[in-house]
Amino acid sequence: MTSTAVEMSFAEQTDIRAAAVRARRMYPGEIGELVYRELLAYADFGHRFARDALIPDLAARILTEARSPRVRGS
Repeated sequence: MTSTAVEMSFAEQTDIRAAAVRARRMYPGEIGELVYRELLAYADFGHRFARDALIPDLAARILTEARSPRVRGS
């Protein structure tokens, strides 16, 4: 069996884990916990099986939202 998995760099794994922690703060409760767990699982081993960019896109969005100022009430 040949592996087509692409290993993630340490920096990429660190970014995914940072997004997981940030998601837990941004989305309290069950949703935040679910996103947290999915991102950590992806960073640990899920990237070997994923065929799309859903999780990396989610992580990038969370980190982008965490850096940008939000307008409350809009």
